[in-house]
Amino acid sequence: MRKKFSIKVQFQTTTQWEEITAHGLLLAAWQFAEKCGALLKWEKISYPMKKVKYSPFDKLQTLWASVVTGCQHTVEINDSLGAHEKALARAVGLERFPDQSQVNRLLQATKTPQVEHWRLDERSGSD
Repeated sequence: MRKKFSIKVQFQTTTQWEEITAHGLLLAAWQFAEKCGALLKWEKISYPMKKVKYSPFDKLQTLWASVVTGCQHTVEINDSLGAHEKALARAVGLERFPDQSQVNRLLQATKTPQVEHWRLDERSGSD
């Protein structure tokens, strides 16, 4: 016997954007990645960049989050994870997500040493 589900959908307008996210499932993926230690490996990678507001690690996390939320190109980061995603950013330890221009700078700074660091870390099986 099949159960009947009655789902009520409600639409509300709000100005309380600090408490709402369009990417609730990203938090589950984020927690899983942290538990596996996937994100921590990125923190060890050295980049020839100075931290002004965001570290290279913050930018790598934003790049990962953009892929998980369905961005097909970095130009979509501001629309997907921009200033309107304050609750999600706070949940992952950021005041807000870096803009796509910051992520692009990180990608441009990614050279052979950074890729080799990742490869060596994977081969050695270190956390």
